[in-house]
Amino acid sequence: MTPAFARRLFAIMAIAAGLGVLATTAAFQFLPEVKDAAACARSTSLIEFQQARSMDDLIAVFSAPGGRCRAPMVAAMDAQNTLDLVLYIPLYALFLVAAAAAFERRVKSPLFLMAFAAAAIGVAGDVLETLIQLRIADDVEAARPLLAPLAVGYWLKYAGLAAHAAVFAGIAFRAGRRFWLLALAAIAPPLAFAAAAAGAGSSLIAAFAVFWLALLAALALLAFRPADAPATDRPPSAQDA
Repeated sequence: MTPAFARRLFAIMAIAAGLGVLATTAAFQFLPEVKDAAACARSTSLIEFQQARSMDDLIAVFSAPGGRCRAPMVAAMDAQNTLDLVLYIPLYALFLVAAAAAFERRVKSPLFLMAFAAAAIGVAGDVLETLIQLRIADDVEAARPLLAPLAVGYWLKYAGLAAHAAVFAGIAFRAGRRFWLLALAAIAPPLAFAAAAAGAGSSLIAAFAVFWLALLAALALLAFRPADAPATDRPPSAQDA
């Protein structure tokens, strides 16, 4: 397998996973359980659940025990977290790792290994967070001991994913001037994470959306307009006619 072919293969693999991430993101709001809870839920309910640090925070998400919203909210959160665990997390893990492989070409390169390790930490945190959320939904009133590990999973997830973005800023910068915009976009998540960790408030979701969408666009450029493609791989120009 030539380096150019490997790069294109990894790029196409990452694009497929990235499109799957976008489709799954949209699917969260179209789950039957989420539709059934439409009168009780907010579009940010799952994020509020992830950020719950007290029993009052959980009640704000799930409603009071015995209330009309409790059962549908439990079902909605269970459905979203199950989809997160079985599809969304594996897809974005593949997206991030395959993207790093596409840019670095070699899975033994130091920057690829750093990106892989950072993504693995983020994925581990996300899995921990999601499993804890599923346990909390089983018995909200008994969830107090689970709030601390929920916070650990939340911050571990974003720390790992922010570190992956920081590594990717270096990868994109090294890849040449046509990827410098990607390098700038990759700086957004670590800056947003630092602000959130300092309590300054920031939109982590927006920062990662900017980076991941920029990465998806850069992968399309890498796969279908590779700078190192031989002339026969490029569309004919007017001079070739």
